[in-house]
Amino acid sequence: MTTVDEAIFEREELPSGTGLVEEGLALGATVEAGRCAFCRARRVRSEVEWKRSRMAAGELECSMIMGLASHQEQIEGLRFPARVRRADPGW
Repeated sequence: MTTVDEAIFEREELPSGTGLVEEGLALGATVEAGRCAFCRARRVRSEVEWKRSRMAAGELECSMIMGLASHQEQIEGLRFPARVRRADPGW
């Protein structure tokens, strides 16, 4: 287990956390993110908009959050639900 020398938090030369957050918010306001293929295909502005539309329609929406170790593991992980559905169409 890694230990942290708590004295580093008392150093005067550390930048202001509030200042860093403000700087990050200002920088973020200059970034324009496009829509992903998922959202374009469903004609929504965001995944949240899609999820809310499915809730309003009374439909169940599933999402995968994956953080596998390699590109190949990600590909195999994405194939897994299709294999499950073929084995159990009620899934």
